[in-house]
Amino acid sequence: MCIFILILHPLILHSEIFLSLHVEDLVFKKGKPLPRSFREDIHFTERSGKSTTPFTPYLRTSDAQSSFLALVDYTNRPREILSSSLRICLRNPEALVSGSLFIPDGSQIVQEYPFTYNSNKSKKLAAERKSEVSFQTNKLAYYQAFQALELPGAAWFRNQVRQASKRLNHLQPKDNPEPFNSRNTRFIRPSQEAGLENSMDLFSGGRAISENLQLDRELRLSSDEQNRTIPISSISGITISEIPWEKWIKDKKPKLDPLASILPHDQHAVIFPSYSSMLDVMNELNKQGTPLLRLSENRAESARSREKYSQQLCLPVDRLSEIIGPKLIASVAITGSDPFLRTGTSLTIIFQAKQKQTLLAALSLYRVEAQKKSPSAKLFQGKIPGFENSSFIGLSSPDRSIRSYVSSFGNFVVVTNSIEQLIRIAKVVGEKETSLVSLLEYQFFRQRYPLTKKSKEDAFLMITDATIRRWCGPEWRIAASRRTRAASVMAELQARHENGSPIKPTEYQELGEVTFINGSVQSSQFGNLEFLKSVEELKIKMITPAEKMAYAFFRDRYQSHWSKYFDPIAGQLIIDDNEISGDLSVLPLIGGTDYQQMIETVGQVKLKPQSGDPHPEAVLHWISAIDMDSPRFKQASNFGSIMAPSLGVGAFSWVGKFFSFYLDESSFFNEVQNMYQKEGFQGGNNFVQKQIGRLPLGFNIEIQNPFKLTAFLAGLRAWLQQTAPGMTIWTTHSHKGQGFVKVSLGKGLEESLMKEGSVPLALYYVPSAKMLTLSLREEIIKRAINRNLLRREQVSLSKKPEWDEMSTAIHLSGPMPSIIDSSMGLEAGKELQKKSWKNLFVLNEWKIKLHQDDPIDYHRKVWKTELICPGRGDYVWNQNYQTFESTVFGHPGNPKMPENLNILGKWKTIDLGINFENDGLRIEASVTRKEEE
Repeated sequence: MCIFILILHPLILHSEIFLSLHVEDLVFKKGKPLPRSFREDIHFTERSGKSTTPFTPYLRTSDAQSSFLALVDYTNRPREILSSSLRICLRNPEALVSGSLFIPDGSQIVQEYPFTYNSNKSKKLAAERKSEVSFQTNKLAYYQAFQALELPGAAWFRNQVRQASKRLNHLQPKDNPEPFNSRNTRFIRPSQEAGLENSMDLFSGGRAISENLQLDRELRLSSDEQNRTIPISSISGITISEIPWEKWIKDKKPKLDPLASILPHDQHAVIFPSYSSMLDVMNELNKQGTPLLRLSENRAESARSREKYSQQLCLPVDRLSEIIGPKLIASVAITGSDPFLRTGTSLTIIFQAKQKQTLLAALSLYRVEAQKKSPSAKLFQGKIPGFENSSFIGLSSPDRSIRSYVSSFGNFVVVTNSIEQLIRIAKVVGEKETSLVSLLEYQFFRQRYPLTKKSKEDAFLMITDATIRRWCGPEWRIAASRRTRAASVMAELQARHENGSPIKPTEYQELGEVTFINGSVQSSQFGNLEFLKSVEELKIKMITPAEKMAYAFFRDRYQSHWSKYFDPIAGQLIIDDNEISGDLSVLPLIGGTDYQQMIETVGQVKLKPQSGDPHPEAVLHWISAIDMDSPRFKQASNFGSIMAPSLGVGAFSWVGKFFSFYLDESSFFNEVQNMYQKEGFQGGNNFVQKQIGRLPLGFNIEIQNPFKLTAFLAGLRAWLQQTAPGMTIWTTHSHKGQGFVKVSLGKGLEESLMKEGSVPLALYYVPSAKMLTLSLREEIIKRAINRNLLRREQVSLSKKPEWDEMSTAIHLSGPMPSIIDSSMGLEAGKELQKKSWKNLFVLNEWKIKLHQDDPIDYHRKVWKTELICPGRGDYVWNQNYQTFESTVFGHPGNPKMPENLNILGKWKTIDLGINFENDGLRIEASVTRKEEE
């Protein structure tokens, strides 16, 4: 008997049933005929250009060990899929299978098509339908499609692709060496990035930081551990000169942060003048996660950085800490070795204590509470290596979820997750390393952002030249690349573990010893998916020739963007009741920056207090300096002279040093907002186009030579009448003794527009000694004349505008933020909806494939990120459609859209100003929030 069992055992193990059924093999309920074809709604990702499908037909049945719906053989008609191309794939099904297909009908409304399949009553299936090769080929294409979507859960989908590919290689080693179902692939043209996101990124300063740090550029390196023969100390890093701060800095002696004396000079630092300021900033960051910011993120998921580091450092931000913190702590600084908060970094919090012993006692209590919740965490004490007079106390768990070391230096208390950080700070205190306070660049920015009793501050950011130089050095770059590669491998091992596949301990020797703690993969060399070891913990000494070559290529290309000096970054944040203001400096900008066209426009010209006709009635005012001596404008002036000789040589030589656009208060905006809300984005745009003659728009250009302007206007009129006779009518009018001109359309053109439903259209302009004003409305011209007369009488019209000494600026107030929400809310909502729906794929996979009762909690615990709805909704299971959905955006089969997404946030006024100086960038911004209704 034992012999028979041994012989039959392999056959028993491989007696699985695989089916790849066609729709004609199923029996559908009467009255529910399956459509002959349907259309798949294809979209594009913003960055990669790969396709995303808000709705993909799917299968639900509980009568098989695993099941999915695959698509094969697309028709030539774009986006149209024949129902005959569906494959109902089942592994180890019951004899009687009941289930449903969810497919869009002709109107794109998703319909449920219940079916049954009875293997006993069905006709004999063709070999292809029962073939494991067909099943695995369909599985491969099914998960490859998910891979292409760049979804959360990518490691799991990648693992499923590898499994199917490996199995196909085993089944067809000769015929299918690298299986790939090319019939299921589609070429997708990448879409252009959204203009709104680009322009807001420029004004926010985020683009400048990402360009200069270039953290998104990973080195593509070999992982050949046996070939690490080159000392990393032999590789030179960034060699660009430092800014000569001794020439820039003034004689003033600014007040300096006490905490700067203990901070290493080559680490980023965020300094809060008080514990309350730190809490205010943290709360504001949580509160102001506007949809506009979430649009820039590729995935709708959170690393829960605040929560996980609060737990790791044993520093809970709770009601008790909010009460006792301000009594025990004077100021706070956050620093660390690198900026990788999402994946794991050496993070250090330094407190300037008011009551040091009481603070240390409070931290001890927090450790006791943390140890109760995590019994595996061990308490220990020791001396800081190399500093026998400096001790620390620590609490650490094997999975790194708790890793807290506490030490004190004078009245400074240090809490960190890294022994290396304690060593570095001890060296700074012992004057064996340079401190932040000793740097001239720090003192320069403390002059720019003074810390005085009169000037309130809630946070000060400093990323020094030495910090960025280290981040761009060989050790940091190569280690960061190894970390990224290791994280990818650990994610693959995690996927295998979740799938029940065996893991070979020696398969990835670069990870060191691989273990699992509470179901999560751990690497002795790199940590885990939640807390990767920081760059400084990796202590890289030797590298491979491939790594050396890759870094040299990065360094040389990176350095080619800098013409003279390397750059630091600094900024200040102020929160004052309902107003938030920030000031960011990047000196200098990288070569080839996206700001280059703007720089060429403004040159070295700065705006003056009364540039652009500032007035309180303006709800939108954009103003920019212009440098008419720049090659760009000289070329435009010469081109204008060639195209219209009557304008004379140097057609625009009368133009001064600024131009501006503005919109004044008007009931017209209420109509616009109502139309966007009622008719949507397209309806609102159509209304504005037909009513553009009512737009309260003003356009100003400074005049540096009135006589040349007179000649220009005369030449322009002669040229228009010559090239388009009878198309325009020029009439002269007067208001309070000041003449102005109306240019209206000829009778035929005006009648044609009115027949189309458009209002009459005309252009008005009024020249003065200093400024030319143009508008589509006579009322706006008359207001400009009134203001000009008041200025002649030296009557102040408004407070000093925010754009004084700026290069360019924009002001929004009144209804404008709401109008932007209304006009762009629908389009932005669609983008957020797609991001929200991307999370549904993996949530459905966890529930259907892995039978998880709480897929959201499972994803957070196992994959160490939290899937979040960008509309701040929740993900819930929809029993009718058998899929997860968002409470805000619904799901592709039953979409929803909130009425008001508040794209810009609930702001009353928004002011943004950009200043180009010393080849760098300075951005000043302030926002005032609406009062709660």
